[in-house]
Parts: sequence; structure tokens; C-alpha cells
Amino acid sequence: MLLGDTALSSSERVKVSYVFVILAISIALSIGVVAVATVLLILGGVANFKELFEVVGALGVPVFDAFLLIASLAYVIRGRLHELIGFRVSTGLVGAGVLWGLGLFAVNIVVSYALSRIIGVEFSSKIYEYLISYELIKYTIVATAVVLAPLAEELYFRGLLYTSLKPKIGIFWASIASAAVFAAAHAMPTAFITLLVIGAVLAYVFERYKSIVPAMVAHAINNVLGVSVLLAIK
Repeated sequence: MLLGDTALSSSERVKVSYVFVILAISIALSIGVVAVATVLLILGGVANFKELFEVVGALGVPVFDAFLLIASLAYVIRGRLHELIGFRVSTGLVGAGVLWGLGLFAVNIVVSYALSRIIGVEFSSKIYEYLISYELIKYTIVATAVVLAPLAEELYFRGLLYTSLKPKIGIFWASIASAAVFAAAHAMPTAFITLLVIGAVLAYVFERYKSIVPAMVAHAINNVLGVSVLLAIK
């Protein structure tokens, strides 16, 4: 089912202010959990900084994405927005997502390489290479990147944020704006442009198929390939 007039009128129910509240709460809760965990570990007499960093580092991203997923799902269910975001699974949609995911990874590599040559900044995810040197962080990064992030981030950034912005500023600017927030939320300044391009492509995929499923699958494929390359290099 494509998004028809009914779905389009329903998009007015996705309030931009509510959507940003979800993001703000998710950020605040994840920071709060990390802060509390840090205090408890220090009070518990954690042996050294490396042990503290490993535990706290393993919490940050998965906790954020978990809160984002829960809050977004609650908003979708409460607002009966499942048809609006096209939350349905079919062989065609999954297959399209796989193909777009392969293309997205290629775009990821090309854009990252081009920017590294133009700006002179290393875009080879050095920060991730450092983080996965810690076993606990490595496992949480893999699980989050492959499973949690595609679900939570696509549901929120494309399913809710993009959908809420589209009736107000149009498809193009909604794609750019939602992609910019997506890139900024990763808190990696050197990868902002790459993430901006990825976010815009994922918004296009969502808009083209009128379903969040291909975008989720594409996001997952891109992350699986990225993590695989990172682990192989490491």
C-alpha cells in the first residue's frame, strides 16, 4: 500500500515538537544512565580508568538507541501511525533494502575517501578502531550497529522526523534536515558529511518505497559491511 491521501493527511498528526521531544528525552536518559553507571563504578572501587571506560563506553550508544526505539514505537502505536510509516514486510521490500544497502555502503566508501583527500582528514573510523580494542565495547558496537541502530534510527529519523517535516518544508528539505539531525546525533564531526549523505539517501529510499522497511534493511546492510571491514582491519 502506497501512502495515499489518507496517509498524507495523517502525517499532520506527527508533530515536529513531539518528535524532537523524543530525541531530547533519549539523549537525556542515555546521558543519565551513563552518569549514574560512572558514579556507581567509582563508588564501587573500579580498578582503573580502562575498566571504567570500557563499561561506560559500552553503555552510551546502545542505551541511546534503545530509548529512541522504545519512545518512537510508543509514539507510533499511540498515534496509530504504522500505516503512515509503511511498517510492513515483504520479499520485494527486503530485497530492495539489500540492494540499496550495498549501494549505500559503496557511497559511504566513496564519499569518505573523497572527503579524506579533499579536506585531509582521516575518515577511516579511527575512533571505532580504538573503541573495539575493548572487548565489551566491541560486542555492544556490533550488536547495536547490526540490529538496534537500523531499527531505532530509521523508525525515528526517517519514520517520524522526516515524516513530520515533509508537510511543512517539502520532500527535499525534509530529507536534508532529517539527515542533518541524524548526522549530528552521531556526535562525530569528522564524519558529519558522510553521515549527512547516508541520511539523505535513506530518506530517499523511505520516500521511494513508502515504507520504512527498505531503509531499515539498507541501514543494516551498510552497518554490517562497515563493521565487518573494521573488524577485518583490526
